[in-house]
Amino acid sequence: MPNTSISEMNSDPDLNCTEGKPVRYWIDALDRLVEVNDAWNIFAVENGAAELTRDRVLGQPIWRYVSDQTTQELYRSLIAVARESKHIEFVYRCDTPALKRLMQMTIIPEDSRVVCFQSAVASVTVQKQLALWDPRPVRSGGAIRTCSWCKRLEIGGRWTELDTAVDVLGLFTEAPLPPVTQVTCPSCYESITLLAESTPKL
Repeated sequence: MPNTSISEMNSDPDLNCTEGKPVRYWIDALDRLVEVNDAWNIFAVENGAAELTRDRVLGQPIWRYVSDQTTQELYRSLIAVARESKHIEFVYRCDTPALKRLMQMTIIPEDSRVVCFQSAVASVTVQKQLALWDPRPVRSGGAIRTCSWCKRLEIGGRWTELDTAVDVLGLFTEAPLPPVTQVTCPSCYESITLLAESTPKL
């Protein structure tokens, strides 16, 4: 997953999550990746992301993989809360062209300010093939913004589900498809901020 944010490492629709095997990774007190589990490595290899295999990422700051500043801000707040309280849980979307998939993220504090992230499949729904989530077509034109948490698209200033954009608006059905930029929509920003602020301290 070149140039992919941490949220996209779990939610990028162009990549297949390892079904039934939670992906886990750990960061130290300086926010450096210090361990990943076998499911992470399998995920990277199966999706042709050699730059994300275990030997390539260990020791790297997690923020190297977070390109969107708003997403980085939210993860920083969640990590700060996790280091001072009990674990945090939330769901997010991890769609593929043919599947609408909900993932469960759990952020768990450990000793010495180490934090563990665990991402597991919560539910899967079959959907009709949506070409925008297919990594193979050549992309051109202006980028379309998609929320890395809920997978809605920003179209004309409004955040819309992709299947609505295809069925109702007739968008993204023919080549060339636009490139996709991962961001955070206002609704998800509000909900994740509220989660961070409302999580009780130990």
